[in-house]
Formats: sequence, structure tokens, C-alpha cells
Amino acid sequence: FHAELEEYCKDGSTIWTDVKATCIDNKEGNFLEIVGITRDVTIQHQLREELRISEERYRLLAENARDVIWTMELDGNISYVSPSIQLLRGFTPEEAMQQTLQEILTPESQQLSQSYFLQLHADLQAGQVTQPFRGELEYYCRDGSTIWTEVLALPTFDRQGQFQKLLGVSRDISERKSYEQQLTAVNQQLQALATTDALTGIWNRRHLETIIQQAMGHSDRYGEALSLIIVDVDYFKHINDHFGHPVGDQVLIAFSQRIRKQLRSSDGFGRWGGEEFLILLDHTDAQKARALAGNLRQVIAGRPFSVAGTVTASFGVAQRREQESFVDWLQRVDNCLYAAKKAGRNCVVGD
Repeated sequence: FHAELEEYCKDGSTIWTDVKATCIDNKEGNFLEIVGITRDVTIQHQLREELRISEERYRLLAENARDVIWTMELDGNISYVSPSIQLLRGFTPEEAMQQTLQEILTPESQQLSQSYFLQLHADLQAGQVTQPFRGELEYYCRDGSTIWTEVLALPTFDRQGQFQKLLGVSRDISERKSYEQQLTAVNQQLQALATTDALTGIWNRRHLETIIQQAMGHSDRYGEALSLIIVDVDYFKHINDHFGHPVGDQVLIAFSQRIRKQLRSSDGFGRWGGEEFLILLDHTDAQKARALAGNLRQVIAGRPFSVAGTVTASFGVAQRREQESFVDWLQRVDNCLYAAKKAGRNCVVGD
């Protein structure tokens, strides 16, 4: 006989005992007595009962929570997923547990997850303290869409300190992520409004001044060549007076587009005011800047504009001198532009 029995005590309480008993026979095989051992296992019984209640409590939470609770083995296999996975991704727990990492996470999230696992393996092998995973992961859903989650995963260990599994919680943050994306889009729109010219879509004067100051600081530190080109549309008042302001606006838009196509992505280009435009050229000396200005002059004058016909422009060019202030540098560029206009317009003058 072997069983756990609950026995009464003298004070009216009870204890749990582990009872083992066996029959003793004589030589002839006849029953003599029962010999038994009773061992107090009250503490062990209480611990098991507390563990059972705890497991039932956590399973109840896991199976009814909206957050997805899961466990993952060290080899990356999922050993448990709570039923809420079906609300989150559209898959049953059984289906989700059979999926590979590539079927569960988008590429960027896969990389983030794999990086954590590599670090976890390294920490375990080195006997170092393991860290939990905290991050945002993007999951694939059954319908082909994706959903963003906030994930917390904790390494768990047994009493001997051996790694058991990862215990994780994934929370749906798709609504918050949507608000963040909307906020980012609004901020980008505000940034665009603050830095671009409303008519032409290129940089406005304020932003151009900021970029120039930054470029000057970089030039001062590293001694790199920096040049400015100022461009003015010739006889623009005549275009407005003869064809009307809407046509004049179209000329400015097309004018800026032609110039933009000829510039490097690193070049600064903005509307300085009215029909004047400013071009900032880094890593460019005066000779190269004048050559670019000459090419731009031909691009502008070489093809008629819609309605307005042939339009020309005058160019002033100057390379920044060592430690020269922006005011002095700009004045020299302006002087060159004035000289170009005085020389008959549709030409380039450099300092």
C-alpha cells in the first residue's frame, strides 16, 4: 500500500502523511501483520497545492488576457501560446506554435529577435547574467497584414540555475503605432512648411541661411572649398507685367526645376527672395563654380519656357575666403551679380 493520507492530530488539526505499508507472512505463507512507515509530508503537500493553484491562476490569466503570453525554447521553438494569439494574428495557438520565425516576424523584426538570441546564447555560454528582451516587433497576420506589438521576454531558470525557456508577453500597440506614424507625417509636413518655399518647393531663405552657416563651420574645421552662386531671372518684372503674375509664378517654378536637375544631391539650393536664387556648393572652388554657373545659364536660356518664351538669367559667383563672414561673402557674390547685370545680363561673373 502506498498513498498520501490526511490524518487527525490531537489538537484537532490535520497533517498530510506519505504512508507505505506491506504485509508480513510466516514461513508457511500465512499472514502475520502489516508493517508500515508514515512520514510527515505536510509542507511538501502544501507547496504542491500552492503550485497547483498558482498554475491554474496563471493559466486562467493566460487564456483570458488580451495580451499574448508565450514560451520559447532555447532552439527558438515555441512551446506555448495563449489563445489570445487568434485575436492578435488570426492563427490558432496550435498553428502559431508550428510557425517558423520567418513566418511570424517581418524581416527587420526577425533581425532584432535573432540578435537577442545570439546575445542570450553568448551570455549563457559565458556564464554571464542574461538580460530580458524589450522591444517592438512587427508580426504577420493570417490575412497578410502586419501588426505592431510591444514585447517583453524574460529568461527563466530552474533551481540549479539552468536555463529553462523564455517567458514572453506580446501586447498589441498597432493603434499607438498608427498615432505615432500620423504624428511623424504631421511633423514632416510642418518641417516642410518651415524649410521650403511655398511656390517652388525648394528651400526657403531661412533654411538656406541655416545650411550655409553649418557648411561654413564645417569648412572652417576641415579647410574645404565652399562657393556660392546667386542667380537672378532677367527682366522678371517684364514677364509679370506682360503675361501676368500666374505665368510669372510658373516661370519661377520651371526655372527652379531646371536648376535643381543640374545640381548634386549635396548642393544647397533655395529661393533667396523674389526672382533671386542661391546655390551653395561644398567641396567646390571658384573655377568649378563658374563652370557650373555657365552650364546653368545655357540650360535656362537654351529652351523656351511655356507662354513666357525665352528667359535668361544673370549669375554671380564667389568662393569663400578663409574665415570670411557670411555677410562679407554674400556681398562679394552680390557685387558679381550686379556686374553681370551691368554687363548686359545673361552672363556669369565671378570674383
